[in-house]
Amino acid sequence: MLITLLWLPILPVVSSSPFQCYSCGVFLSAPTATCKGEPKKINCTGSGIRNGCISVTALNTDGSYYVEKRCADSEERKLKDGECVNMNIWK
Repeated sequence: MLITLLWLPILPVVSSSPFQCYSCGVFLSAPTATCKGEPKKINCTGSGIRNGCISVTALNTDGSYYVEKRCADSEERKLKDGECVNMNIWK
């Protein structure tokens, strides 16, 4: 399923709400586009290599969702403190 996601277009949506920066891990087949269990709040600001957060959501062919929310790393675009990029992937 994950391999089929690689060819899908990624459409970033920028949000300035720092409350969206939290970690819920990576779920390859979540029943909904939200975190499973209780998300952990994380601080993605004030670090040289981590700044801002990334949220990736994709609908799998079986109706489940790929969900990933985490701090941005050094290889991703530089985000301002508290800025979050939401990436929704559609087929």
